[in-house]
Amino acid sequence: MQEGFVITSVNQQEIKNMDELKTALVAAKGGSVRLEGIYPGYNGTYAYPLNLKSE
Repeated sequence: MQEGFVITSVNQQEIKNMDELKTALVAAKGGSVRLEGIYPGYNGTYAYPLNLKSE
């Protein structure tokens, strides 16, 4: 993930603002999430799987 990435969904749940992002990440309960989004000025959607488990 690079600077400028705009998150549009978490686990296929649309994200419109920071509050919705926080809620979606908390709902993941430390598991895995899939972030999807765009880079302004570039075509296409990009996805990043993340593991939120702390060890």
